[in-house]
Amino acid sequence: MADYAVRPCAWRNRPQAAARRRQSTAKRTPANGSVAPTPHRPVKLRPLLAVLGLLACAASHAATLAPAAAQDLSRRLDELATAFQAHDFERFARETFPGVVAMSGGHDAMIATMRTSFAQMDAQRIVFVSHSSHAETAITDAGRYEVVRVPEDSVLKAGERQVRIVSYSLAVRSKPAGPWTFIGGTGIHNQPQILWDLLPGLPKDFKLPPYSMQPI
Repeated sequence: MADYAVRPCAWRNRPQAAARRRQSTAKRTPANGSVAPTPHRPVKLRPLLAVLGLLACAASHAATLAPAAAQDLSRRLDELATAFQAHDFERFARETFPGVVAMSGGHDAMIATMRTSFAQMDAQRIVFVSHSSHAETAITDAGRYEVVRVPEDSVLKAGERQVRIVSYSLAVRSKPAGPWTFIGGTGIHNQPQILWDLLPGLPKDFKLPPYSMQPI
């Protein structure tokens, strides 16, 4: 009997509850019949901006070579130029980007090509007078690799004539911190597409340093 007495009371309250629900829905429903969006809590932007700022700083730091490291790259290239003049082709091949070695036909084929080129230079009495390089500190992301531009300035002498060559090399290392190897600018100056064959991840708008030859 107690259960029977409660049920009529519950049924009498249901129409009123339904009416309250209809009124609540009507307040949230615009005249066009669409359901009004439920208000959201406002997003606190200050912590988000702080995190983004930290990420930006980290990205900027990752894209910069320390001055001492840039100087070390310049020193290595100067030593490599000296090794080349001394016919130390083994060292030259060892510090060349592996993709260039492979494109040259492998280690032995590359050594043979350098020997032939140097024999031709000797026949024309071409000698190096001076060489200097100045590695930049900016690092370019190239997918699997990181790239640093290294402008170079050389003077060669052929008999009584001297020629100044403004050129460059590219220092390349695999991520996250592989050893630096080099791609000479002379080989890619007239065929820059070779560079993207070697480094498919290099940005298409990557700017190569200047390259020129002029008598002095």
